[in-house]
Amino acid sequence: IHKKPAGILAISAVTNRSQFTRFSTSGGGSLFGFEDGLNGQYRINQINIETALAYMGFSWQSEFHRKNIIDRFNNNERTELQGYYLQAGYFLHQTLSWWPEPLELAFRYADYEPNRGIGLHQVERSVNANWFFNGHKNKLSLELSHFDAELSDNSVEERWRFRIQWDISF
Repeated sequence: IHKKPAGILAISAVTNRSQFTRFSTSGGGSLFGFEDGLNGQYRINQINIETALAYMGFSWQSEFHRKNIIDRFNNNERTELQGYYLQAGYFLHQTLSWWPEPLELAFRYADYEPNRGIGLHQVERSVNANWFFNGHKNKLSLELSHFDAELSDNSVEERWRFRIQWDISF
């Protein structure tokens, strides 16, 4: 429980030209819908903005990503991906005396456009309950999520997911 507001703002940007459309700590790879390219085939420009805040039992975090992929070997074909999520949580014992102190409720909304030129969206809405046994080093999380995915024929595929996760850190 932060008695004073604690927050972050992070902004990153990258540009490169290679055969990859995806990068991670395990190296380069290909996003869904893109094959492994030839050396120098893809120009990638991307930006990421993140925020977080914690204060008096309230927590907030968000991320925004935009990635442009230009295929230099196929008429400079462009694909723009964009996504974001917003998440807020609260330890309700801060306002309700009967609420268990280690229990946090959180809500998340996420939106992803795999190709902004087509206009398809994938949306997630989630509610989470986190029980902290020893801070973030030992917690149990329950999550219920609803997903909507617009398909190319303008129909919508809906799915529900229930997830339980126990995190233990040493």
